[in-house]
Order: sequence, then structure tokens, then C-alpha cells
Amino acid sequence: MRIFLRGILEGKSDVDAKRYFLRFGRGNYSGRFLISFAKTNKIKLKSSFELANEFVKFVDELKSPLFSGKILSKERIAGKEGRKKAGVFVYEVENARLKDYPNAYYYLLNSEGEGFKIRIKGKLPKPGKDEDKIDDSFCLI
Repeated sequence: MRIFLRGILEGKSDVDAKRYFLRFGRGNYSGRFLISFAKTNKIKLKSSFELANEFVKFVDELKSPLFSGKILSKERIAGKEGRKKAGVFVYEVENARLKDYPNAYYYLLNSEGEGFKIRIKGKLPKPGKDEDKIDDSFCLI
């Protein structure tokens, strides 16, 4: 799995990398892409919302689980039932696979299985939040 930030720093940005910046306008966005790591009897990762898609894709590549929650897309996904809200199609899913929802804008999904648990909050934060108000536990693995 290639993380989009590495591609940007290497000057090899692609469509996936561009998707992350659709949400932001011009300006200084300090305090973004927060991540914390804790090792107890299990490894725990926490992150701000920017890395939600990366966490979901990571778990999907390792375990290929069924996910439940919301999938946001800028375009209508053929054959899927969803509603349009603020220019984004919202698909409520229950026991779904990622491959059934191509070109997703954001994955707000939860899953649990043998040796892993992923929890992501069900609503994206507003884009203009102050850096002190950024939720560093938006995503939990």
C-alpha cells in the first residue's frame, strides 16, 4: 500500500492524492494528519480524519473484512442506493466490501474481526475547524 503523502512529497501525486485536498481551499492548515501510536498488549493507532481512508484500505488489504457505516462519493455509484447531501452521495452500508464502492471520497466505516478492530466516527468535521479543535481520535485501529 502506498500512502498518498509519500507520493506528494516525491512529486508523484495522483488522483487518490488529489481526492484528499478536495475538501480544503487555499490557506494554512496546521495541525493536520495527526497520528498517535500506543503499544499495550495490542497495538493501537489513533488519527485525525485525514487518514481514515488509509486506515480502511490498510485493514481491507490485510483482512478483507465486511464493513458497516457510511461511504461518501462525489459521483453516483451505479447499482447502489444512496442519497445526495451537500453535493456528496452518502451510502449507508451494512456488511459491505470496499470493492463494491469504487471511487469513494471518504470511508466512514467500522469493522471488527480476528485480531483487529477499526472504528471511525460517522461524520466528517467541518473544514474550517481551528487546529486546537481537531479530533486526534477520529480513527481508531
